[in-house]
Amino acid sequence: MAGETTEAQRAWVERVLGFDFGSAARSEPRVGVASTAFMKARLEWDATRKRVQGELQKLEQAVLAECAEEPDFDVIKSNSKLLYTVLDHLDTQLIDKLDEALNADGEARLQAAKQARGIIGSYLDYVSRDELLRDVDDNGFVDIAIAASVTQTLQTIDGQLAAV
Repeated sequence: MAGETTEAQRAWVERVLGFDFGSAARSEPRVGVASTAFMKARLEWDATRKRVQGELQKLEQAVLAECAEEPDFDVIKSNSKLLYTVLDHLDTQLIDKLDEALNADGEARLQAAKQARGIIGSYLDYVSRDELLRDVDDNGFVDIAIAASVTQTLQTIDGQLAAV
C-alpha cells in the first residue's frame, strides 16, 4: 500500500540503496554497493577465463583427435599448447585489481577502479587485434566464439565499473 515512507523503510533505502533522505543522492556510492560491483565483476571475469580455458581444451582435443594418424602427430600435440597463450593475455591482472579495489576505500578505491578499466581496455585491444584468437574462433574443428564472448563480458564489467 502506497503512502508515507516509514523510518524503517527510509533506513533500508539509505543503507542498501545509498540514498540520503536528508539531502540529494550521495555523490559516492555506499561501500557495500561498490563492493558488490567489484565482487560481481571479479566473479564474471574469473568465470569467463574458465570458459575460455574450456573452449581451448575442446579445440585442442578436437585437433588432436582429428590429427591422430598424422605422421608428425607428436609435433602437432606439442604445438597445441600454443592455444593457451590466449590466457596469458587474458590473465588474472583484472582479478587482482578488482581485489585491490574491493579492499580499498575512498580515493584508493576509485583509483583501483580506474586502473581496472584500463586493464579492460588493454584486454579489449588484444581481443580485437590478435591473429591467434581470430584463428582459434575460425578453426574448422569446433564451433567456438571466444572473442565475442570475452568482448561482451569485458564491456559489461566496464559498464559496471563506470557506475561505481
